[in-house]
Amino acid sequence: NCNSRRDSPQGTMFRRCSSHVRFALRRRFYSTSSPFFQQILLPELTGQTVGYITDVEGNIGHWNRWIDLTTIVSRNEATSELDLHDKCHLVYGGDVWDRGKGDLRIIKDLVTLKKRYPSRVHFVLGNRDINKLRLLSELEDEVVQRDMQTYWAGRVKPSPNQEGGMPGRLRLILEKTMGCPHSFEFRRQELKELGVITSEDSVEEQGQKIATSYLDAVRKGGLLAEYLRLGSLALLLGDCLFVHGGFHENTLGWVPPPTAAGDRAESVQQWVQQLQSFHDREIEDLYSDSHSRRTNFNSKWSHLYENEAFLEKPYTLASEIVRGYRRGTSLGFPTANLDVPSLSVTPLTYDGGKESLEIPEDNTALLLEDIQTGVYVGCARIYSSDTSELLFPQYYPCVFSVGWNPTYNNTSKTIEAHLLDIDISSTLPHKEPLPSDFYGERIDIHTLVFLRNEVKFDNLDALVSCIQEDVARTKGYLCLLQLFLNDKNLIKGKVIEDVDSNIYRDNATEFDPSSTDELCQTSSFVPYAKQPWSAMGGYCSHHVGSGLLQYGMGGLRGRVKNPTVVYENFLHDGAPHLPSQVVLKYLRDSGISKVFTGHQPHGDSPVVMTADAKDASVVQFFTCDTSYAKDVQWSTQFFDSSQECLRKITDASVEVEAKAKDSDCIDSEAFDTRGRAVAEVCLHFRESTYDNVNNGRVVSTPPSCDVKIQGTLNNGVQYSFKLDDGYVGRKFDVDDTATTWWVKAYIDVSSNSSDKERVFVICKSEGINVCNSLISEEELSTFM
Repeated sequence: NCNSRRDSPQGTMFRRCSSHVRFALRRRFYSTSSPFFQQILLPELTGQTVGYITDVEGNIGHWNRWIDLTTIVSRNEATSELDLHDKCHLVYGGDVWDRGKGDLRIIKDLVTLKKRYPSRVHFVLGNRDINKLRLLSELEDEVVQRDMQTYWAGRVKPSPNQEGGMPGRLRLILEKTMGCPHSFEFRRQELKELGVITSEDSVEEQGQKIATSYLDAVRKGGLLAEYLRLGSLALLLGDCLFVHGGFHENTLGWVPPPTAAGDRAESVQQWVQQLQSFHDREIEDLYSDSHSRRTNFNSKWSHLYENEAFLEKPYTLASEIVRGYRRGTSLGFPTANLDVPSLSVTPLTYDGGKESLEIPEDNTALLLEDIQTGVYVGCARIYSSDTSELLFPQYYPCVFSVGWNPTYNNTSKTIEAHLLDIDISSTLPHKEPLPSDFYGERIDIHTLVFLRNEVKFDNLDALVSCIQEDVARTKGYLCLLQLFLNDKNLIKGKVIEDVDSNIYRDNATEFDPSSTDELCQTSSFVPYAKQPWSAMGGYCSHHVGSGLLQYGMGGLRGRVKNPTVVYENFLHDGAPHLPSQVVLKYLRDSGISKVFTGHQPHGDSPVVMTADAKDASVVQFFTCDTSYAKDVQWSTQFFDSSQECLRKITDASVEVEAKAKDSDCIDSEAFDTRGRAVAEVCLHFRESTYDNVNNGRVVSTPPSCDVKIQGTLNNGVQYSFKLDDGYVGRKFDVDDTATTWWVKAYIDVSSNSSDKERVFVICKSEGINVCNSLISEEELSTFM
């Protein structure tokens, strides 16, 4: 009874249920704002403290500094494992690996902790976590022997004298496509410290052990595989939402894959639940024993696709659509039949100096007899036969046959195309269904891929089964078709949003559209089914885990932004930037008051951004990645009180700074970008209040929380404060410089308990350059 009072028999019965039953009920009602959800489920968080840390990225020194700082966990000296303290939760915000020599030890700590405290330890997956799934296919022997190419960086060339084999390919992947140029050597250091690599190992043996450690971790049962399985793309605790990156209007409520229904989740609760379902499906598909959903397609017909390949000489078929035998419709695959007598077959060439594909006048039209019979993949467009104007602006992916239909014993050659109701330009379904009647109109089909030869089937059931296989493989080429259209500018008037500079920040090479021309050099292509996912990308790829892999990337084919909470962020050109009113309303309508993210670094302490309005509730955003804290600059020249504030915090922290300088826990000095900085956000959930209203019905308010932020700045100064001062999280402009400053933290420099005195840490930023300054509360009040 969802409308039960908390003190009703139903409410009492719920509290007496076993923990397993309560967990199941919470999962059932987690996506609703019903009184049951508010009165019974959420109050379990009351009195609990949640610690949040994110983006450790393999830095073992930073990890150990956080363990010394936090009151959430502690290292058990007897077992060397982490213990989670009573009434405490831990949320790890993503990105465990890549930029330090502690990858294996940190992820072991986290996974072990999660398995010991499954309901109180939570993982939010980051891009650096998800992208390691690529290694499952990219380190296969057959793939390693070929040149490497990715859809965002084109052909990736190894460095001179780079080792070969699996170790060399792993180094290339890490350095050139994952934004971690030192990870290979960091792993070597860690394996030496763990005793896996010894002084007796040759360089080749060491490289093999490094590569094996990566593969073992991502394979089923490995530490990273377990971390991914136990993680989430988004997490809700009370009125707090956790994601790795961020979101904007185009991301709200969107759940992959893009070829699904297209509706967006109406609330944050529903959105989080659907993202979790998507995650669970992808992980199950990835680590299931059969991999039957996408990897092998239908093994019954696999022998028919041995000659599947890209066409060395693609061409365009153009003709009028005529009535056929309607056999495709009866089989569930309606087709557009091309009028063979009026058919034109023309080579498809690209004139790089023009906006669209052009057919040079001196090219001789191909003859239908020159085209090999079989089944093909292409993209189609439909024109009016009277005006030659487009009837529909979009391109339709299609699978079509050229031949004699041997199952039906045709006596004349036919061309039949089955169009998929998908807009290739966005890989999204159309809002309006594809019309069924095109008779008399003209169709152009750009032919790009040969799938299989014609086959005479024993019965119609076998024919339908193979056509289903044809369609499945065609969907696997959607990303190729999108590349073809975007890069060749076939979509006139279609504005493709360029990527933000941060989209490919994790790649060593900037995305270069010209490099994708190499991907159209079909002579160098191998059959698509043998390509690793990164070569083509796409949510619809036949590779297992492709949906999750794509959701972890910042960009899609053709430099189009990917609407993903993993990669977006709340910074604009490196500066804090509140989202739009549409986003704020979506959060408020769902009862969300706080959003926690990492991913995009900003300074040496978390950034808080407060969005408030007279007629609406406050929403606060916390971006907590401090992975470039060492580079933060300090200045005292902008404000009158800065010099005096610096003296006060220095006097208050001499002992702290000396301790920090003597610390030996910083990772390899030359490559460490964190310095001494470490930070943690702690949430303490208050008791819910209950009021009798509406003739005795009990109405509760979901538990909210008090926020405490603590840590150490890059200059060694410690801070710890509750977010209740009215200043932190707000910005102000300095008129004479037109500079925006954000208030990030404050330090208590009171000489005694009766005289409260605070020094505020403020910052300005541009790109990755962050400048901190200090200001007194008195001077700060003049700007607010």
